[in-house]
Amino acid sequence: PDFRNSTASYTVSLLAPEVIADLRLHAHGLAIVKRSLANFLPLPGNAFLKVGGGLAATQAEVAKFSPRDAQRLPDYYAMLSRVADVLRELLHVTPPNVGARRGGRLALALDAWKTAKPFRALDRAGQRDVLDLFTKSAGEILDRWFECEPIKAAFGFDAVVGNFQSPYAPGSAYVLLHHVFGEVNGERGQWGHALGGMGAITQAMAKECVARGVTIRTACAVRS
Repeated sequence: PDFRNSTASYTVSLLAPEVIADLRLHAHGLAIVKRSLANFLPLPGNAFLKVGGGLAATQAEVAKFSPRDAQRLPDYYAMLSRVADVLRELLHVTPPNVGARRGGRLALALDAWKTAKPFRALDRAGQRDVLDLFTKSAGEILDRWFECEPIKAAFGFDAVVGNFQSPYAPGSAYVLLHHVFGEVNGERGQWGHALGGMGAITQAMAKECVARGVTIRTACAVRS
């Protein structure tokens, strides 16, 4: 009784902190608790792999299968975070409008130059990482970084959850970024659960709408 759990959209991380602040969602009752673990992978023979709980904890888990992979884990996370930092700078930037008739080619070129500035600030290795994560498959990236199957399986799942395609599908590497891109309660790269289910987010948004004088009608037919 009185317990609600979301089964489809079930975790919070990519809800921009600017949206939470501007709509005063916390003031309207939204509470998000950080997940203690990111993934749990059961394996044959009562073995398992836990991902999350801090870098040291994940490294200790991975070391059960590959000490080499445990050592490479910090560099892997750093690579993803470096690319995610670039994308965060562009999150609220309007992309160049290639179909615009006003302003001409000069204005378009200037907009494109401004948009590309964060990418140009990266070194050659960073630019290569951006290109790889936008074009290659998650399987290709993970095979290059790691040797043990359990950690590749855990991270590979992150790349295809809700995506319904192979981790070796071109472009799936981009989804790896989502798991370090967001934040929970000011902690980057974390995921959490909204108390009361994901509907608690829209309920908090609705309260702010009402506070601003918006009339919300539900279960109504729409004529126009």
